[in-house]
Amino acid sequence: MSFFVFQIVSQFTKPCSIPFLIFMLQNRRSCAIMKKVGLSYLQGAAKDLNKRWYHHLLLSYLPVFFLITLSLIFISFYSIGKFTERAAVTANSLFTQYAIQVIDNSLKTIDQSMYKELSRNEKFNYFFYNVSNNSTYYTVYEPSRLINDIMSGNNLIDSIYIVRSMDKTVLSPNGIMELDQFGDREYIYRHLNNPPQFTETIDWSAKREYKEFPNGTPKQVVSLVFRTPLVSGSLGLVVVNVSIETLGKLISGLSSSNISYMQLLDKEGNLIKGGIPDTVKGYAHIDTVRSDYSGWTMESTLKSDTFFSFVNSISVVSVLIGAFLIILGVLWILYVSKRNSRPVESITEQIQAVLQTNGSFSLNKKSKNEFQFISSAVEAMIDELHQYSKKDVENLAYRRQSFLRELFEWQQPMTMEQWRGRMIELGLPYEFTKLTVGVIEIDKYSGFVKQYSVRDQNLLRFAMFSAVKEMSDKHQLTSWSEWRSDSHISTIHYGESDPNEYYKRIFHFYEDLAGWIHEYLGLTVSIGLGSPMSDIMDLSESYEHAMEALDYKLTLGDGQIIEYLKIRGRSQGEAYDHFQLISQIAQQYRLGQNGWKAQLQQFFQTVQQQFISDSDFQHLMNYLIFHLDKEMRKLPAGQAERWVDAHLPELHRLMETDESLKNICNKLEMYLSHIFDELQTLRTTRNSYQQMEEVKGYIDQHFHQSDLSLDYLGEKFGIAPKYVSQLFKEELGEKFVDYLAKVRVEHAKRLLQQPNGTVQEIAEKVGYAHSFSFIRVFKKIAGQTPGDYRNEYADSGRTKNEDS
Repeated sequence: MSFFVFQIVSQFTKPCSIPFLIFMLQNRRSCAIMKKVGLSYLQGAAKDLNKRWYHHLLLSYLPVFFLITLSLIFISFYSIGKFTERAAVTANSLFTQYAIQVIDNSLKTIDQSMYKELSRNEKFNYFFYNVSNNSTYYTVYEPSRLINDIMSGNNLIDSIYIVRSMDKTVLSPNGIMELDQFGDREYIYRHLNNPPQFTETIDWSAKREYKEFPNGTPKQVVSLVFRTPLVSGSLGLVVVNVSIETLGKLISGLSSSNISYMQLLDKEGNLIKGGIPDTVKGYAHIDTVRSDYSGWTMESTLKSDTFFSFVNSISVVSVLIGAFLIILGVLWILYVSKRNSRPVESITEQIQAVLQTNGSFSLNKKSKNEFQFISSAVEAMIDELHQYSKKDVENLAYRRQSFLRELFEWQQPMTMEQWRGRMIELGLPYEFTKLTVGVIEIDKYSGFVKQYSVRDQNLLRFAMFSAVKEMSDKHQLTSWSEWRSDSHISTIHYGESDPNEYYKRIFHFYEDLAGWIHEYLGLTVSIGLGSPMSDIMDLSESYEHAMEALDYKLTLGDGQIIEYLKIRGRSQGEAYDHFQLISQIAQQYRLGQNGWKAQLQQFFQTVQQQFISDSDFQHLMNYLIFHLDKEMRKLPAGQAERWVDAHLPELHRLMETDESLKNICNKLEMYLSHIFDELQTLRTTRNSYQQMEEVKGYIDQHFHQSDLSLDYLGEKFGIAPKYVSQLFKEELGEKFVDYLAKVRVEHAKRLLQQPNGTVQEIAEKVGYAHSFSFIRVFKKIAGQTPGDYRNEYADSGRTKNEDS
């Protein structure tokens, strides 16, 4: 029994539907009446019955549900109150420890970064040691820029300034001035006159006011002072100020003001930021954590105990009342269940009576309960309905589909009189100002066929087709729809008003239709919308436009409304642009070079970004598989046979799926990686491959030897020179002379990028005794002479320098 049939069946569990159901069972010929009335009427009636039945059940059980739920809530509050309170206090304590740890880490970061800069960065010393230097670039600009870089790298730092003891000069991000004119001079004098003993840094200060200029607005900060040099401090000070406001934001970001109070105290117990009201301190549990680094203290407490007070106020009497309400609810459920089962029993009895009097009626009698029994009855009724409905509409439906096929595929001339006569004969509308064709396609149709039985597929198609007609009426559109195939519905829309406004209504119609199909049927559809046409003979062109729009599903994704008028003007990617890259990928793949995957990913990324049609994408994938097959057949016999027998059919199967473009690319890349790993494993286990890998490595290291040849390698590795050449080509896919020339040219390029060295000297360094041989090989591989390559590289370098 399908889900969709059961939905219809469940609507007949009201006494008012019994006469209708029994009538249908006793009079199977009345199914023809159902055809005339329309399934939409049956669906509307069932929907109305469903609402009333739903409200009836809701009002029967909802009060009991609320009674039992409230009782359980009261009992639960009484049981979990203390546990919740303890858990909240423990969580708050852990959070307080976390908060002080975050503040410590932030301050330590500033401390350590400043220590690192002072001990390693010479730009600070420019200000202290270059007093007599007239260049402000080193004495002022560089230190000032360093200060700004440090401040921009840590948003907790409000300001940094440097004090030079020799001439009492202060450098800040805003300029350089004498100490007596500096707004924070009192704080500086206090540290200059009272230097600490045997320490590199001064502890973080208490909260204080800081202003850079005497008439400026003071800020609340805490400060950290470094002496320069770090050991003696004879040259001056570096002062780092952290804004109290920024610290407050950090604390606020860690806590929620709706849940807890938090306050930060310095080592003397003075408040830095936050606050706990005095009214709370008297009774609330306060968690206190002291920092070993800064000496600061973080205190925190929960903001309100109202919830716990409410829980504790629940008495034993309330619990007893709740238990009584639960017992009362159970009794009510027993009563309501008995009352609601009576209509179902009545329907079952009447169906059984019909079965006894009409033995020819086929019904599944192995039902486990009343609902399955009723469902079987209605399913049998629907089967009869489909049989008689199909006979009634078969002739008219066939004639309509044939005429639609003529309009879309044939090019025979047709006058308006002929059009009007045929449409009247078929019972279809014929008046129009514009005709627009839309094509609805079920997405992932192969998955649709696998997921649903044939009966469910027919029910879903029927529901979709009915929805098209009802949605068209809802949007006040005049339309004619027919199934063109098992996965496509073609619709002709008649424009009888302003063409632009009518086209917008068609678009909104398809938006609502696609949303309804997805919500109620669990399917997605893609819709191609053709161009509006004024002539009947142009209908085939509008249909072709709609189908062409659907050819971009892979690029745009499923579930889209694709308008031909919009895709017509878009820049489309050309498939042949990728042919050279595909050829390189296939060659690298066969040779076992790891760069193939990066190029394949680049190819897939480019294809996904381009506006490319489904057919062009299929051509590209076929071209890729063709080149892979061409290259892989060059492998040794066993590997080539496995490719042809096992891997190549699987690649073709992957391309036959109706997945999205992105999924196809991902699956193809994964499968090719699997084959590549398998080939690499086979290669590394073969002795000949290992030998050629050793030969290749020797060439990479000794390419500069002018006597490097097949005879030399044969003698070096104990292999016949002719066999070395054969194995090198078979295992590595490249001739020995070609590979040696390529390695030498690549090294020569790097040497030519340097200004020193003649062509003859470079030729000798890469293994050529004569420069003319080197020039000939270089030009063959690089496409230009060594001198031209050096000049071109030098010109490109000068261009980059001028641009920078």
